Amino acid sequence: MAIKDQPQPPRFRQISNILLLLSSLFLLANIFLPNLFGPRIPQVPYSLFVHQVQEQEVGRVSVGQNEIRYQLKGEADQPGQVLSTTPIFDLELPKLLEEKGVEFAATPPAKMAGSAAF
Repeated sequence: MAIKDQPQPPRFRQISNILLLLSSLFLLANIFLPNLFGPRIPQVPYSLFVHQVQEQEVGRVSVGQNEIRYQLKGEADQPGQVLSTTPIFDLELPKLLEEKGVEFAATPPAKMAGSAAF
């Protein structure tokens, strides 16, 4: 009597296992690499940002070391578009933001791995 080979799982089960594996990989990539699949924030020139502040089109600003993110004022209950620009050394920016009534804050610098907090 010959030994029979292991029975092959049905094709439906193989396909469902592959789809489950792919969706799990996509979920893990989304969790650990959010910028890979997340929406890109449009970059604008610094001069356009300053012009929009002067025209009182900007509602909020977050000033970081490598990026300035800001939100335009929206219509009624709709939030405005979020844009970003590269910061330049401008000591007058906080004064301009305050004059135009823009809510602004500084983004804390990113902590480096292995650095001690004092």
